[in-house]
Amino acid sequence: MIAQQLIELRRKKGISQEGLANELGISRQAISKWETGTGYPDTDNLIKLVSFYDTSADYILFGKDPHNKKESIFSDTNFVKALIFFGMITTIMAVTLLIVLFFIFP
Repeated sequence: MIAQQLIELRRKKGISQEGLANELGISRQAISKWETGTGYPDTDNLIKLVSFYDTSADYILFGKDPHNKKESIFSDTNFVKALIFFGMITTIMAVTLLIVLFFIFP
């Protein structure tokens, strides 16, 4: 997974392994190992890659697109307002039912 992401990012950036190695201050062989899956970037180099490609570590490590964030339904204020409204209606109905039952069956 990491190798595929690194190859894709480098190609999108239009830079060679040598050019990337120069940008990051590491050897071209290290880049080659990462892209063939025979080695992995350490934490410091991962941070450099994230910064250079302007992406997230999640994208490099797991392929999760940082720009494709699924929003929670609770982030929709209309949904939250409707949820509160129906919660209040349900509570009022339950209390009304208890009062009615209390007077019918004392």
